[in-house]
Amino acid sequence: MKLFEMLGIWNYALLFVLVFVEGPTATLVAAAAAGAGKLDPLAVFVVAAVSNLAADSFWYSLGRWGHKLSILRWARKAGVKESVLTRYQNDMRKHALKILLAAKLTLSFSIPALISAGLTRVPWRKAILVLATAEALWTGSLVLAGVYLGGRLAQLEQNMQIVTIGSSILFLLFLVALLKFEGRRLADDTTSS
Repeated sequence: MKLFEMLGIWNYALLFVLVFVEGPTATLVAAAAAGAGKLDPLAVFVVAAVSNLAADSFWYSLGRWGHKLSILRWARKAGVKESVLTRYQNDMRKHALKILLAAKLTLSFSIPALISAGLTRVPWRKAILVLATAEALWTGSLVLAGVYLGGRLAQLEQNMQIVTIGSSILFLLFLVALLKFEGRRLADDTTSS
């Protein structure tokens, strides 16, 4: 605990970097330290939220700068038809905000969702509002949990992993069902043409 005192304000700079790389665990540890009186809970919340939004911006930008042609080449090699990709792009544009919100709040596939939003050119002004709202809810709940349950950090982290795995499985099942539905719909469209 002397380390927190030695680092002083640099605790928050270190927290920014750690949250950017691995958000939830670093946020919980910092919040537990805030619960022990070593850090300021409000500063932990602000730094963690800003760092997570910076990471989200990075992943969105990576998708935005991605080349559609290289994605198309990769998709063809994987056996995905261009019509399926076009439909995916249209669906992503249409439902991007819902997808981003669900991905951020369930901690599932948020990086692929952000990259996809960038690739499909979802307007950043719209995306940032959803991401900031989800971030406030997610980071706020992590900080509250860390501060008030700091003594049970190991148990809480294990439970979060279970919740994350469970929500990831549910999200995967949803995606598989959606892909099957889209595949049938495309097959029906092709046979009727």
